[in-house]
Amino acid sequence: MDPQLHSPTGDSFRSSNGQVVAQTPSADSIVVTFPAPVAGLARLFDQVAILSAHSPKKEMAVLGPFYVADYSPGSYVLLRRNSITGRKIRKASRLPYLDSIRLDIQRNHDIEILRFRRGEIHLINALDADLFDRLQKRISRCRS
Repeated sequence: MDPQLHSPTGDSFRSSNGQVVAQTPSADSIVVTFPAPVAGLARLFDQVAILSAHSPKKEMAVLGPFYVADYSPGSYVLLRRNSITGRKIRKASRLPYLDSIRLDIQRNHDIEILRFRRGEIHLINALDADLFDRLQKRISRCRS
């Protein structure tokens, strides 16, 4: 939530001027108070890694079925399967099916599109209209 970090996730929570206040009234609950209404608030929490400040395992910030195993600022985030919260389905299967996910941080959209076209990456988090059109035209030409 530190505005100096310019975190896209933190920016989404800052709906207006004023402080977002987080309180922990008990060991298993948190109360977050916003200075104004926030659209789509429930979805925003899907992006928040939750970790107690008192946790001895600082590397175990949890995002649902995955935990943050490694992080290189400006480069990548490596998520590994969280075996503690994995749901069992059938005898031999445990969700999630993936053992890990590596999220590369791309600062240059042109390089990101190039890597996507080459099959080096499989997901682009956000595209503006111009980049979407360029990518769609190139894909259409390849199929013709």
